[in-house]
Amino acid sequence: MRNLSILMHLLSFVKYRFDIRAQNEAGYGAYTSPPLDVTPFTAPTVPLNFSVVAGDTSAVLSWEAPTNTGGSDLTAYLVSYIDELNNTDTQELATSALTYTFSALTNGRRYTFNVQSRTAQGDSPPSPDQVSIPFSNPFVSSVSVVGGDTLRASIQLNGRKLLKLHGLALDADPSPSEVIFKEQEVTSEAYTGTVSHDMEFSGLSGDIAKSLFFVIGDDGGFSNIVSSGL
Repeated sequence: MRNLSILMHLLSFVKYRFDIRAQNEAGYGAYTSPPLDVTPFTAPTVPLNFSVVAGDTSAVLSWEAPTNTGGSDLTAYLVSYIDELNNTDTQELATSALTYTFSALTNGRRYTFNVQSRTAQGDSPPSPDQVSIPFSNPFVSSVSVVGGDTLRASIQLNGRKLLKLHGLALDADPSPSEVIFKEQEVTSEAYTGTVSHDMEFSGLSGDIAKSLFFVIGDDGGFSNIVSSGL
């Protein structure tokens, strides 16, 4: 006949020694030999100091080991993300890894990252979410002349809001006063997708024949320069 007794409220990762003996009407029997040494366990705690640094189509995750492994050795770390379109990815890493880079991400898309500890007893809760947006410098894909005196630019934002537009315009036979350089602030809060911006140049005696155009993102990054006729 097997008897079962459950002891509650023991501390994880603390070794306990148990001795057992039976009792009947005649008294107590001998203790078990040898005594039984047991260390209670739980799932590990969350990795510490989790951080994410976004880059160009990438995000670098870093963390530190948990303070408590729950009485068992760590077997892995799990790093994962979910993006704003509900795409997900999870990677299982060796316990020696305290950093990981997710690559092939989409610039301008919002990603939510977390990390967990794993032992043979289970996984820790997820770390507090870290939200990050991969980015690169804005890219001017095309510039055209509209109405003779306006440059219209198509710009890929690549995860950064625009700060300023810069343009240079000349007509076919400019005088010194008709070489016009213009700086134009951008108030739009958009940071994803492709946008169109117009820059008007007054004071030219003819239509714009030569131009130069570039933009600056809100982090100070410069786009490519698009020129025509220069």
